[in-house]
Amino acid sequence: MMRTIYSEDTAHPDIAASLNNLGNAWRALGDHRTAVSYYEQSLHMRQTIYGEDTAHPDIANWLNNLCVAWRDLGDYGNAIGYFDLMKQMKQIIGNSNTS
Repeated sequence: MMRTIYSEDTAHPDIAASLNNLGNAWRALGDHRTAVSYYEQSLHMRQTIYGEDTAHPDIANWLNNLCVAWRDLGDYGNAIGYFDLMKQMKQIIGNSNTS
């Protein structure tokens, strides 16, 4: 529905949030592969909105969701990779808030 409102090619925070919520729903249902797909779409959209290399709390939260979903799938390599990205981003965010 959000994509109908904003158009298919629009990167919008509401669409990214909806994609993340769909990921949460699929994860709660135990379909972690589908959850990863929605989390990745949401993350890509957030990166489009805020910038690929921008440290933003929303992006850090989406990285955490991917970390957990990959962990739930037993793919600890991907889980650790996303955890490390999230940790680095949160450190950057924390440092910029204390400057």
